Amino acid sequence: MQIAKQFIKSLSLLIAVIFITGCPSTKVSAEFAKKHPAGSYVTGELLVGMQEGTAPADSQKALRQAIPGLEVVKAMVNGTVFHVRLPATMNVEQGVAKLKTVKGVRYAELNGTAYHLFGKPTYVVYVKGLVCPSCAVGLKKGLMKLSFVKIVHINYKTGIVLVYEKQQRDKGGEELDKSRITKAVKDSGYEVDRFAK
Repeated sequence: MQIAKQFIKSLSLLIAVIFITGCPSTKVSAEFAKKHPAGSYVTGELLVGMQEGTAPADSQKALRQAIPGLEVVKAMVNGTVFHVRLPATMNVEQGVAKLKTVKGVRYAELNGTAYHLFGKPTYVVYVKGLVCPSCAVGLKKGLMKLSFVKIVHINYKTGIVLVYEKQQRDKGGEELDKSRITKAVKDSGYEVDRFAK
């Protein structure tokens, strides 16, 4: 019973310290925040490019050894690019700095989003087959031909395509728009994996 009381007292003290001071490891520096405002990237996520020729399993092992608790969300571009989620105790600034020191890492960068510039997209589409910036340009040209599309933002590394409509419409046209987007993606040489929104 005495051990349980002491544990609860220690836990209460720890919670009080975190509540009063905040969890410093999850806050980015003021300089970093100035360059990368909140909302311009997905908190806790990074994109990591590995040297070609390294087996994807070896790359994932190296990343997980460098940052215990790191989760690989998705492997892309033949296992040379990884979408990763950092442990809750590490912020993106720390994650980028740590991963840049890992042998075989070509780059570690924020998982950026265009939400802060344009608001919420009308459609979020996951597209298969995007491997380079040229892919994104070709797909964007195909999607911009659709009469209802105002803006398209493509992250070829993650395959995420954000489509913004010229004006909001009633829900009746949503399925028609999705079929047109799917056709435009297919006509551009790629495949819709799914619509997240």
